[in-house]
Amino acid sequence: MSPRHGRKAGSSPSNQAPPTRPAVLHRHPLRHPHRRRSAPSRYRALAPAQARAMRLCALLDAADFPVAVAAVLLDRPEQETEEQLEHLVEAGLLEPHSADRYRFHDLVRAFAARRAHREDPVADREAALVRLAMFLHATLLQAMSATERAGSLTTHLFSVPLSGLRFADAAEARTWLLAEHTLLVSVFTRVLRDIPDAARIVVAALSVVAASGLFAGPAHQRELERVTDQAVATAELTDDPAWQAQTRHIRAWLAFIRGDLTAAETDLREAIRRERGVDDPVTFYMSAQLLSVVLADQGRTAEALEFFAESEAVAGSEDDPNSPACFGQEVGRLFTALSSDRAEVNISAAQHVSEVSDRLRKEAARR
Repeated sequence: MSPRHGRKAGSSPSNQAPPTRPAVLHRHPLRHPHRRRSAPSRYRALAPAQARAMRLCALLDAADFPVAVAAVLLDRPEQETEEQLEHLVEAGLLEPHSADRYRFHDLVRAFAARRAHREDPVADREAALVRLAMFLHATLLQAMSATERAGSLTTHLFSVPLSGLRFADAAEARTWLLAEHTLLVSVFTRVLRDIPDAARIVVAALSVVAASGLFAGPAHQRELERVTDQAVATAELTDDPAWQAQTRHIRAWLAFIRGDLTAAETDLREAIRRERGVDDPVTFYMSAQLLSVVLADQGRTAEALEFFAESEAVAGSEDDPNSPACFGQEVGRLFTALSSDRAEVNISAAQHVSEVSDRLRKEAARR
């Protein structure tokens, strides 16, 4: 994997100036002399490394992509990858989109994707997408650790790798997520659909997104919910109750944010049923606590107190960085710190869980 994958987000891939793009291509891309030739003839004129770069980048369904993502797909250093992409630009097969970003014309991407299916073994195509899914997961973890004080989520319960882009602060992490949301959704959807053996990477990434509030607005949430639906369906095909419970909990949290208490309750009850048979106190704590809030919001206080008592029984001390209680506390902090400024409803949901939990705790003490 590229040694630059751990670089700071937004930094230049090298200290050298990138290859100069022909000015005529920027001003009049359709008048470039290569445009007079067909895509197949231009493709046949490419060197093998350039042709491979074109094919693998076409595996992405996103409208545009950064150099860092292409480098992961190609498993090459970023400077070398950028040089290959610039060759494709000069050949009229790729277009510069913005700083460090490129895009295909839809017809050219469709052609390159067909060539990838013909020329690249399935194992190579899947390996490229799995590398990218792992890179995106690592970058999400880096985003989550970009807050001022990294607590139990990043230090103990999530292992932040050395790979992935790094961010100076939460604002920079939010900016990256807003820019790459479509790419994230497309890659995760593709992996869940075509590479079920790698689905756990996507579920791990979804856990980070849901736990930290790294999404903004209802449109982004709907797309994440569609990916989560796929993850739930994939998990249900396995005999792993812990994985099934995790995907159900993620979907329940998204439903709760949306205000669909019925859907949230259904998934949480299913998650808790599966969690009772496995040793996962953190997920059980989070599911039982959220279900108690969902029930309280429906005026079902007695039921809410039952599940709240179950969550408190496994909570542990908030001072213990490995405890479910500390995990829950950190989720609320990170959710508030990393949620986009345009995601007020998301932040309100996290605050609401804390407020209702405090009320249930007081009610339980009175009884």
